[in-house]
Amino acid sequence: MAVFGDMQLIGKIYRLQLALLPIGDHFALGPHIELLGVKDIIPTQVLSGTQQALAEATRHMAGLTLHVMQPGETLDTDK
Repeated sequence: MAVFGDMQLIGKIYRLQLALLPIGDHFALGPHIELLGVKDIIPTQVLSGTQQALAEATRHMAGLTLHVMQPGETLDTDK
């Protein structure tokens, strides 16, 4: 995945609530999540990065919640 300017437009048009995004390594999204305007993230495909590093890189983003999921776990974002 590469960062591109229309990511912000995608966020405005679709008003995303939840995104599953790859983190770490060269082609992962990382801290550019704010372009999407999403408030709930499930990090996936952890390559060279860690969820802790992503949390640190995005801590300035008010209202962002990282959901680290385990296999078989479910998430209810309506709470």
